Amino acid sequence: MQNKAEWKLSNYYDLCYDFLTFIESTKATRIISPFKQNRHYIFYQYGVEAQNKITRPLNTNLFFESSEVFKNAFERFVAFSIAMQPLTCLEVSLERLTASSQNR
Repeated sequence: MQNKAEWKLSNYYDLCYDFLTFIESTKATRIISPFKQNRHYIFYQYGVEAQNKITRPLNTNLFFESSEVFKNAFERFVAFSIAMQPLTCLEVSLERLTASSQNR
């Protein structure tokens, strides 16, 4: 992400969905934090093709681990936001998201 000011909600959706799909398709190894007080943190280790690199820690209290669960939660969030603030930029984002997810 080079310029946050130019990013739209649908860009965040695409980035997150693509990352989760990548994790699922590459079968990255899920590693749980070895520290008892931080068991809610996980890491993913990529395969040999990515030099076995490991992600930064991810807080499972804040992180969706499934692309489908993320997609459903995001759609509910956008629908709720539109219902609460009619005719906002989120409505445009929902239209773009819907078009984007139909292309997948």
